Amino acid sequence: MEQTVRKLRTIYGRNEAPSAPGVRRFLRKVHETGILMDNRSALPVRTAERIAAVVQSVRENPRTSQVVTEH
Repeated sequence: MEQTVRKLRTIYGRNEAPSAPGVRRFLRKVHETGILMDNRSALPVRTAERIAAVVQSVRENPRTSQVVTEH
């Protein structure tokens, strides 16, 4: 682990390199999920509810497109 952190510091500089705990979290996530990217970057899921909302919106006003966001 320490070797990895040192190498990252030589590449990114002391202030920009990830910390040892950050590297550990990243490695744990990769081992647990097999995914390198955050889920936040994934596309929204097409649920029946969302599709129905879009269909209803188009029926109400077919000339206007809307962006529906859920948080």
